[in-house]
Amino acid sequence: MERYVDYLASQTKNSTLAYGLGDWIAFDTSTPLGITATFGYYEALKGMQTIAAALEKTADSTKYASMISELLASFQDEFAMVGDGTYTYGSGSQASDAIALDIGVVPPKFQAQVAQNIVDSILKNGNHLTVGEIALPSLFRVLQSGGHNDVLYQMMTVPTSPSYAYQVLNGATSLTERWDGPTANRPGSNSLNHFMVGYADQWLSELSGLSQTKNSVAWESINFSPILVTNMTSADSSYRTARGLASAGWTRANGVFSYNVIVPVGATGLVTFDLETLDVDHIKENGVVLTPNTQGNGIVRVENGNGVMVVQIGSGQYDFISSRRKR
Repeated sequence: MERYVDYLASQTKNSTLAYGLGDWIAFDTSTPLGITATFGYYEALKGMQTIAAALEKTADSTKYASMISELLASFQDEFAMVGDGTYTYGSGSQASDAIALDIGVVPPKFQAQVAQNIVDSILKNGNHLTVGEIALPSLFRVLQSGGHNDVLYQMMTVPTSPSYAYQVLNGATSLTERWDGPTANRPGSNSLNHFMVGYADQWLSELSGLSQTKNSVAWESINFSPILVTNMTSADSSYRTARGLASAGWTRANGVFSYNVIVPVGATGLVTFDLETLDVDHIKENGVVLTPNTQGNGIVRVENGNGVMVVQIGSGQYDFISSRRKR
């Protein structure tokens, strides 16, 4: 891996790369090759920096961190496009802006604007994405982190190509290599069982809110942060950890929101509720209204402030429920 990253470094010009196949199977082919190639180089450096830090190889970790900083500075200089009231990257394609946001190069004061560029493009294109395989994960990640989950849902379920719904509606029983795979006639270049554009699975699995806390080992610490999408009424996921089953699932119907979680033995959980998004004033667990004074039956502490409730819990099964505010 070190030799490969060294090779990539030898091919750079001002810390960026500009070769390869680009954003493979993109509908918008205007994305500069340098953006996708440099993104791959960035991912390689980030992986090596993480590995070096985990192995306590301080010198190597510092070296890769420095290379990442140089890459980001060069990326910004080369691809940021600033106009009269506009801020975008490369050609202004969905892929260009998504990758820039994903690697963290966009200045904070312009991040919302760059994310809105992507949203506007998706809506302008009839709820369709225009990215290829390389930028697809970035597109999902930046829209999710920016709170645009409703846009992702519409993008996935629009019945015309490119979309996941199009594949299902046209007979696909597994992901196809290309978006129009079930109806395309490309002998030899159109696999009907190909996970290349499967990043949506990651987004779907995260809607339940189940995730391992950063730097946690073997799921000793678990986050539960449900993500609600306007046209969805439920989401659930589970993972069989080394400690046992961890799961989370929410439903909402007739103004009632329910959230059921399981924390395996030997683990702890942190449940976060956005009260404004849920449009509720309080949360109950096992019939008891949660307040900062609530403790016992697995509840370790409850914090409530700025429209967010955080509940720390021990191992066990919990049933949270709330009702929409009355108007």
